[in-house]
Amino acid sequence: MNGPGGTSGTSGTSATSATSGTRQIVGVLWPSFLVACAMEMLVFALVDPVNVYCGADALGMSRQGAYTTAFFVFWLMAAASSACTALLAAPSDAERRNAVL
Repeated sequence: MNGPGGTSGTSGTSATSATSGTRQIVGVLWPSFLVACAMEMLVFALVDPVNVYCGADALGMSRQGAYTTAFFVFWLMAAASSACTALLAAPSDAERRNAVL
């Protein structure tokens, strides 16, 4: 249908879906960032990367490099977990159609 100005009302739908997509991305990345921070503190409060052989010696990484690499690995793992949860929690197409009706 045409809106009051004679234009189609679909432009608002694309803006809403873009906002929804951004919210979903932020909803995955922010909690996973917080989990990565907590994991970093927990793991490196108990383990010194210099005393553990994890391949950092072969790459010539400093302690700071090991901390940074571990943080991004923790963040990636937590983001993958959050993304799977968001994907599984999303309503199916049939549920969306029934909600519209």
